[in-house]
Amino acid sequence: MAIPAAAFLLRHGVDLRNPKLQRRAENLVDLWVAKSMTEAGLPRTWYNIYNNSITWRMNPKLSHLRIVSDGMRGVLHAWRLQPKSSWLQYATKYGDFLVSKQAPDGSLAAAYYWNGSVYAGYKNATDHPIPFLIELFWATGNTTYKKAALHAGEFSLKTMHSKYSYVGGAVDNPNVLDKEAGVLALRAFLALFEVSGDKAWIAPAAQAATYAETWTYSWNIPIPKDDPGTVYPANRTTLGASLIATGQSGADNFMAVTVYDYYRLYLITDDKHFLDFALFLMDATKQVLDWDGSLGYRFR
Repeated sequence: MAIPAAAFLLRHGVDLRNPKLQRRAENLVDLWVAKSMTEAGLPRTWYNIYNNSITWRMNPKLSHLRIVSDGMRGVLHAWRLQPKSSWLQYATKYGDFLVSKQAPDGSLAAAYYWNGSVYAGYKNATDHPIPFLIELFWATGNTTYKKAALHAGEFSLKTMHSKYSYVGGAVDNPNVLDKEAGVLALRAFLALFEVSGDKAWIAPAAQAATYAETWTYSWNIPIPKDDPGTVYPANRTTLGASLIATGQSGADNFMAVTVYDYYRLYLITDDKHFLDFALFLMDATKQVLDWDGSLGYRFR
C-alpha cells in the first residue's frame, strides 16, 4: 500500500501547498515506477532495504491481483494530481499484462510469477482489478481496458453474484467466504455501472454491499476489562469493528475504507439505508483512533 499512501500524501501536499510533502510523495512513486516493474508487466510488490540498497522479495503470493491492483490504483490517483508520463506508462504496462492474461470467459488467475506464468489458478479474484482497469480507461481513453473490465464483470456475475459466493478478498484467506471479497465486489460493480451506465450492475453492487455490511458490529460487544490479554481500548465500544473471515473470530477496522462506497451506492439507488450505514461507519470506525490522547498513541 506504499503507492496509495504516497498518493494520499501528494494530495495532502497539494491541499496544503506544501512543496516538501509533494516532493516526498513524488519520490516514493518514482521509486516504485523506476524499480519494481518486471519485463512481463507484473510489478514487484515487496522490497527490503539492506546497506542502502533494495532487495525485492520473490513470493508469488505477493503478486496476487488484489495486492498489485490496489497499488496500481494508487499510481493512477497520484497521476491525476501530477500527470507524469512515466507514471501512466507504468500503470499501462500492468493494464496490458491483465488484458494479455484474460481468458476467453473473462476470468483471470489470482496470482502470477514474475515471468508472467500462473502461480494460483483459481479465478475468484477476477473482480479485483476491475476498478483499476476502468480508471486506466478513463486516464488513457483506450477502450481495450474498459472491455476487459466489462468482460471480467460478466464472469464475476456468474461465479460470484449469482452464487452469492464472495470468497478470497483477503489474500491470506484465499479460499473462504470473507468480508473484503464483498467490498471488492461492491467496488467492482459500482465502477462497472459508472463506466457503462447499465443499471444491470446496480443489483449486484447492492447485494455485495449488503453481504459486506453483515460482517460489521452494529452494537457493542462488551470486552472484559479485567482480562490481562485484552489490548482493545477499555473506554471504547466495538461499534464499526468487523469480522474478517469465516472460520475465525478475528476482527479489524477495515470497514473504515468503505464509507464512500456506501455513499456512492446510496446516490445510485436512493436507498437511505446505505446512507445511514455510510454515516455510521464514518463515525464508528474511529473507535481505535486516539483523538483525545487517552489511548497513549496519539499522532504527534
